[in-house]
Amino acid sequence: MEEDTQTVAPVAGIRILIVSKDALFARIAKTKLESWGHSVHLESDEAAAAEWFLVDPIRLAIIDFDMPDGGGVRLCRQLRGSSRAGYVYLLCYGTGTDKERTMLALESGADSYTHKPLHSGELKLRLIHARRLLALDDAVFQGTGTDIITGVISRAAFDRFLGVLYAQAQRAGLTGILMFVEVVNQVDIFRRWGVHASHAVEQEVAARLNGIHRSSDFVAKIADGRFCLLLTNTSTTQTQSVAQRVTHALSNLIVDVDGRRLTPRMTISIIGFPTESLEAHEVLDHAPRVTLAVVGGPEDPDDGYLARPI
Repeated sequence: MEEDTQTVAPVAGIRILIVSKDALFARIAKTKLESWGHSVHLESDEAAAAEWFLVDPIRLAIIDFDMPDGGGVRLCRQLRGSSRAGYVYLLCYGTGTDKERTMLALESGADSYTHKPLHSGELKLRLIHARRLLALDDAVFQGTGTDIITGVISRAAFDRFLGVLYAQAQRAGLTGILMFVEVVNQVDIFRRWGVHASHAVEQEVAARLNGIHRSSDFVAKIADGRFCLLLTNTSTTQTQSVAQRVTHALSNLIVDVDGRRLTPRMTISIIGFPTESLEAHEVLDHAPRVTLAVVGGPEDPDDGYLARPI
């Protein structure tokens, strides 16, 4: 990657997937992107990249369009054709400089195409352009402050509220609890039965959580298959009581979808806030949690917990 002396303000951190056979380029680009505050995952194989895309909330993919046997074209088409709740920006780069090569990338689903070598100044500018588009998508998708699939508070709205509450708690010496409910087989449901089944499971989990939380608490969807209950001014005894109610509400949950009975498997865990080592924007994804319960179908997916005939 070529260096550039132009100063461009970095954009807010996003999750990025780099797919390239060029290990040196991938490592340099990863280091540069992480220095700008992004989270980066590297893959050199088309199939592995597509697999990772299914299990990680990637917002931007940088794809080497020169991958052998048309792998770049196939991967671009596969990622663009996948069912994702939010938009994913696809940036392709390659050695071809002719108009036909650019048109092929755009026809394959790329948002933009650039030529090798990719220098840092151009990369940063393209990321700024990508972030504008992603921010617009987030505004449309979560503009009301609610997740359009489940109807609970969206991640963006929850991040803003938690940031304010977190700062107040730090100043006043107050504490609170974040209780997480995660559908651990959400990816399996998505892969085997599609986005409709995945959304149906999330909707049912959200409905049950909405039915038991207190009026002073918040329920938010913070990622695919992952929910968070914000428990303010909550003692250990009260946390146990809430956990018992959540466990009871989610036990034996069965979702009927197109003639199949899906039985999601879920974990219930908690963390206390604020913490000395993490800021508000880090605590949802990086703070260590204490698991309180596991509810739902059996652990082995071959036991039929994903779907049974009605």
